[in-house]
Amino acid sequence: MQIIRKAKHDDINRIEQLVGQAGLQTHGIEQNVDNFLIMEKETHSLSTNGDDQSLVAVVGFEFQQQNGLLRSFVINEKSDQLSILEIMRAVIDYSKKNSLRKLFLCTRHQRSVKLFHMLGFQLADETPVEMLDFEHYQNINNEQPVIMYYTF
Repeated sequence: MQIIRKAKHDDINRIEQLVGQAGLQTHGIEQNVDNFLIMEKETHSLSTNGDDQSLVAVVGFEFQQQNGLLRSFVINEKSDQLSILEIMRAVIDYSKKNSLRKLFLCTRHQRSVKLFHMLGFQLADETPVEMLDFEHYQNINNEQPVIMYYTF
């Protein structure tokens, strides 16, 4: 069984490891850990923070007014399609609870573009002005990512 929960400070190393293994920037994770969701396999061990193998997915958010940015969306390569749908449903629910009007994401991977398009995200024709305020976007905009958005 898998659970989805808000990340805690005890999760920082695990989050940074999974995000780093995916080739994404880990800058800012520690400062924004309160805005991360994690999906992990439920374990029955006495450990309070699980082990590295139990982490299934990580999703980080950055908020600016009524807009959000997915700053990290990493799924363990061993995850199945159901896990992807579950974490995505949690992303949408979390975004609604935070009263977002739009949720943005940036990616360099064509596979991700196809996946997020199937999940209801639209391609931005140009960089939306709202993106300019996000710290994560400022850190990666030189990589010329594809920008997508979901409207609530």
